[in-house]
Amino acid sequence: MMQEYQTERINQLEALKIDQECSNLLKDGLVKAFQYFNPQTVNKYIPEFNLIVDFIYFRETVNKNNNLPGNQLQNVKYTASDLLENGNLSNKRKIIFFLVKVVGTYAINKLHNLITLRNISNNGNNDQEESKFYKILKKILDVGEKIYKVLNLANFVSFLINGKYRSIEERICGIQMGYINSQVVRYLDFELINRTIIWGIISDFVKFALPLANNMRLFKMVSNLFMFTTFLGSISNDASQDIADVKCGVCEDSQMTMPRQINNCKHIFCYYCITSYLQSKAGQQNIKCPQCDAIYDKLEIVTN
Repeated sequence: MMQEYQTERINQLEALKIDQECSNLLKDGLVKAFQYFNPQTVNKYIPEFNLIVDFIYFRETVNKNNNLPGNQLQNVKYTASDLLENGNLSNKRKIIFFLVKVVGTYAINKLHNLITLRNISNNGNNDQEESKFYKILKKILDVGEKIYKVLNLANFVSFLINGKYRSIEERICGIQMGYINSQVVRYLDFELINRTIIWGIISDFVKFALPLANNMRLFKMVSNLFMFTTFLGSISNDASQDIADVKCGVCEDSQMTMPRQINNCKHIFCYYCITSYLQSKAGQQNIKCPQCDAIYDKLEIVTN
């Protein structure tokens, strides 16, 4: 008998997101455990590391009829049309899910890893036929990825319409999401949600607008508004001259962003320009000033 699925989409998507984050944390932790080994060797076996995590994750959850962390938090579980009497997935569904989700993901990642390592080590001295094979393989994978993305988009649109099959893998396996306990009501703290949304929008706007702002004018405006100039900016009194007619010695822009002065010849630069310049000269002696080409043993930015 077919079961009617009316699981809320937000529960399903949040559960999927949480489970993906948990899996990624485990994979990152496993890779970091080998951070002191040869990086080339570690990178070569990253697909195997991911396979180990995916296998253990699958074995301890789906295979043992335990709910994934995200599913448990969102009160949802894997289910299908051929449910057993105890409400668990059949062995057939588990095998198909394992082959598609675990083995299939490993195979794709391994092929990508082989091609990437091949491109890094290829200096034009390798066999042409072998190189041609890898190019064809890469092209096949690229086409396959494009097709997968299109199908994944179509599947997601279908999911938004009918609430079934969050991913293509679940559609292939015939696995849907049902409630663990249909009597549990999802409680939403709208005050927290609204606060999170508002601060997220403000944060994104600030990160977008701040690099475009004329920081000297902003400093002056805040200074005039609060009459509290001692803590605004980090430019010395000698650098507080009218910089409208002065250009940055690196980017040659008269509208400097976060102007900073060096303590040697007192020239002024954009903060990011002079910082990048000094970083590129790290460890060198006899550094030239980008503005006047004067040579100094050390260039430093005035901080007060």
